[in-house]
Amino acid sequence: MKITTAIELLRHNSEQRKLQEMKDLKALIILATNNYMTEKDFTIGFLDDTDLVVNLDEISVDIDGLFIADWLRANCHTKFESDKSINVTGLR
Repeated sequence: MKITTAIELLRHNSEQRKLQEMKDLKALIILATNNYMTEKDFTIGFLDDTDLVVNLDEISVDIDGLFIADWLRANCHTKFESDKSINVTGLR
């Protein structure tokens, strides 16, 4: 096997793991908010193939006693935050 092919395979597998991680995080948030948040509150692959955008506009829910944005900041790598959404790039 050529090394170039092997590294491409590793990159692909890594991307697939990150994508699954974002899908699992979305499902966890929906479960933790007792379905207050739904599929429509999330976008996977907005700026990157494996990022997760969480809609926070008019959302006021807590997870483990923290407002959702604070919970995401504490447990995830985030960027491009606003009062309407937060972009999650991975887990801490």
